[in-house]
Amino acid sequence: MQQHREAEEWARRALHLQPEMAEALNNLSVALTGQQRRAEAEVFARKALERNPQAAHLHLNLGCLLLQPGRFAEAEAELRRALQLRPNYPQAANNLAIALHQQDRDEEAASWCERLLQVLPHYGEAWANLGIVRQAQARNSEAIVCFEEALQRKPDDVKSHVCRSLTLLAEGRFAEGFEEYEWRWKMLAEPPREWSRPAWDGAPLHGKTILLWAEQGLGDTLQFARYAPLVAALGGRVLVECQDCLARLVGTIDGVSQVVTQSQELPRCDVQAPLLSLPRLLAATLASVPARLPYVQADAARVARYRNILGPAHGLRVGLVWAGSPKHATDRLRSIPLARLAALRTIPGVEWHSLQVEERARTEADGESGWLRPCLVDSPNADYLAAMMNCLDLVVTADTMSAHLAGALGRPAWTLLPHVADWRWQMAGDSSPWYPGMRLFRQQRPGDWEGVVETVRGEIGALIQGLPGGTDKQQ
Repeated sequence: MQQHREAEEWARRALHLQPEMAEALNNLSVALTGQQRRAEAEVFARKALERNPQAAHLHLNLGCLLLQPGRFAEAEAELRRALQLRPNYPQAANNLAIALHQQDRDEEAASWCERLLQVLPHYGEAWANLGIVRQAQARNSEAIVCFEEALQRKPDDVKSHVCRSLTLLAEGRFAEGFEEYEWRWKMLAEPPREWSRPAWDGAPLHGKTILLWAEQGLGDTLQFARYAPLVAALGGRVLVECQDCLARLVGTIDGVSQVVTQSQELPRCDVQAPLLSLPRLLAATLASVPARLPYVQADAARVARYRNILGPAHGLRVGLVWAGSPKHATDRLRSIPLARLAALRTIPGVEWHSLQVEERARTEADGESGWLRPCLVDSPNADYLAAMMNCLDLVVTADTMSAHLAGALGRPAWTLLPHVADWRWQMAGDSSPWYPGMRLFRQQRPGDWEGVVETVRGEIGALIQGLPGGTDKQQ
């Protein structure tokens, strides 16, 4: 960061002497980008182009800058302009492939990578980007080859290591995948968390106190907290630090002695480990995933309260979750516009309940009145959502925290997945080793939520038909 501040200072000095100097404006833009001051950086990148619109590298800088906030179509236009001005411009071609991939135009993206590699076969970053594209096309064996080619050129390339790890995990190769996944710490914008206590190495604990800490999203915490009983079985007193909204639920997991939230002071411990490193430390395999359900428990008083509010059922009670956080890197693939689920409303004998607590989704649900009952959960605390799930016959959910919560509770749950799902759902199949009993419904081709909905409609109809009095429920 310091070098970027110094570069900013020198660029401003140059502009003080020559305010119209395009190169100084561009250098200032680059220095500001390095400090994550992207709005300011864009202003100076555009000023540089105003002074010299025929400079390919200035279009490249602006194109790369536009990639970060997700303005991919604008980035594509700038990168194509750079290539018009300098046809054999490897950095522009490589970043154009990124822009195309982010717009789900993977064949075009792969073509640009392949053309570039024909000319520059030792361009490691192009190999890495081709691997990412092949990963998105469910061509995992090719993706792994690409990442390994990239790592031959640059053995410490963090992006290639992490992407390779996720591809290995998606293939069920846990030993290699989780070992490689330790490279994730080098991807952080800020230095990793510092600890006064040593990292646990997986050895027997002999009465020591170990702190397991949440490092990623809510769903990750729920999924990997399942390993706490195995850690306790090694003779440790297990503390867990997690997000505030999960604290009570995590405290119901066998083997957990104490839970602290991320807003509280940490208690004393002898060793510590992040939750997503536990599979590596415990030598986990796909076959050994601990999957005794339920492993978290909803609050009985809250369950009784929601049952009382709901009253008698007028059909199969199904909870619906269609959207996750818009900040998630792949939210455009996993979240489902509610309008595309509208065919579910035509299933007779179903009482649909929204389980969306986010304001964005609540607003979306307002336009679907008549079939989707409003969410009764009035708190972002997952404990409330867990209680509501315990009042339902089935949860139908996109790939969000709700899928992990329903799974951890052992509730009947159907998870709707994009064509290429996150690694934890593997590459194929309609079941999950993480949550036995959960059913997975996958897109058969990219973007095809209608096909998924049609399958779900048929399966819910069959479910109702198989219930006592099922024919009557469908009248």
